[in-house]
Amino acid sequence: AVLVRTQISRALQRSTQAEETENQKSDRTGNVSDVILEIDYLSQKEMQDQWPADEYKKRYEKYRNAIESTENEVLFYNDTYAWTPFHQSNTGMSRSAEEVLGSSEFPYIKDKESEEQVGVFTFSYDQIQKKCHHFLAAETDGEKAAAGYSFKDFEILEHDSAGYVGKLRIGETICTGDQFRDALSLPSSSFSFAESGKKIKIITAGNGHGMGLSCWTANKMAKDGKTYKEILEFFYEGTKTEKDLNFIAKNK
Repeated sequence: AVLVRTQISRALQRSTQAEETENQKSDRTGNVSDVILEIDYLSQKEMQDQWPADEYKKRYEKYRNAIESTENEVLFYNDTYAWTPFHQSNTGMSRSAEEVLGSSEFPYIKDKESEEQVGVFTFSYDQIQKKCHHFLAAETDGEKAAAGYSFKDFEILEHDSAGYVGKLRIGETICTGDQFRDALSLPSSSFSFAESGKKIKIITAGNGHGMGLSCWTANKMAKDGKTYKEILEFFYEGTKTEKDLNFIAKNK
């Protein structure tokens, strides 16, 4: 609740700024161009329709309590709204914003040890060729396209410090781990390859972009007795959880 409230407050503040530079329009920091960062919100009716009937009331009360018990609280960093990305789980280490975004604007989003979540996905080489056609354009015609791909055509070239794939090779094409993740709808850009007969097996670690709070780890920390403020301070080091006086004033 605190993270979402902070995101909303930060977005509203940015939208009311008098001047918007070209740098803000193509913002690589506050509005990261990453499909996994885009999360749709559910209305109460959608929650009721999508959640199991025996779980709806329990979940709804849990979320409502989170909102009410943290009323008007947001995360601040140096008197400004913090940027508060979060994800489901990661490789066992969350990612530094500076390393992912190439910006030092968010020093409080650092590498943090977390709980790992693993997934396994199997694709035919033809499936991958079709799903990745938009960045394999140079290979969609001619001999390589006709020959198709095999396991030797897939090579991971680079990892970041948290274990996410930075670059990989598919045939003669070099792409990013994020491009490959999005094309195949993988849960994470932390992955490895294994040969599986005439197919390729992709083993992923984590679910999401890996920056900020890991919901998987935060839930475990809460069960171990950590308060929500302690959890937020762990994932967003140097931030403070405070009442948003501007929000309160606007809603009086």
